[in-house]
Amino acid sequence: MPFIGNAPSNNFVSLKRQDITGDGTASYTLDHSVASVNDVLIYVNHVKQDPSSYTISNTSLTMGGTVASTDDFYIIYLGQGLQTVTPANNTITSDMIVDGTLDTATLADDAVTKAKTSNLMYPAFEARVASDTSFTDETDVKIAFDTENFDTDSCYDNATNYRFTPTTAGKYYVYLRVNIDTLSVTNFQYGYAKIHKNGSELTAGRSAISMYNTTVGREFTFNVNQVVEFNGSTDYIEAFIHTADSSGNPEYQSASSIFGAFRIGD
Repeated sequence: MPFIGNAPSNNFVSLKRQDITGDGTASYTLDHSVASVNDVLIYVNHVKQDPSSYTISNTSLTMGGTVASTDDFYIIYLGQGLQTVTPANNTITSDMIVDGTLDTATLADDAVTKAKTSNLMYPAFEARVASDTSFTDETDVKIAFDTENFDTDSCYDNATNYRFTPTTAGKYYVYLRVNIDTLSVTNFQYGYAKIHKNGSELTAGRSAISMYNTTVGREFTFNVNQVVEFNGSTDYIEAFIHTADSSGNPEYQSASSIFGAFRIGD
């Protein structure tokens, strides 16, 4: 009948014998690597030697005494290293790994990268502004999110362009929250928080629009959330704010303004 289950790593093998000519020393080389002194039977002049009287390291045999060329000296292999066996894919489980034995130094060069890219949450980032920042009214102003809360793959530029350019293609959930303060009780009319992709407005943030015709409004929060597709090389996003008719000098606030994204799928 056909074999059911995983194929054996090795086939059946016959016991092997190795005849050795003594040279008056105690050190000899085995034909096959073995793991233990109990994996061989050693005879000198047909007398079986006690395993405690010799040592073996791979193919290096050291006898407990010298062996002359006139001695009848031979070895019977009970076990031997036949081949290196590579485990089949998806056969290694966490129970087979000793806790604390794996770190980035013991993994292959690209193992950590592959682990990250296989995780749909990466690359990911979140940034905030370090301090309250004034901006020009009635124009699109890029928000300088200059302080990273996290940046898993160093894909966010928090120093120059304040943009996220992920290196893994896919769909990302992007979120933007901007809190502004007009710094005075004004006749604030409206404001937009916007996400730009590759220099062009991707989402106008009009879902986050707030309109006031009152003299009591001063602080306003805008939220924009969108799924954005990136090519993994040149695509990037930036965050913008736009307000209108707020007499005074508005600021975006550090306390609750954040910009972030994480990968959710291919």
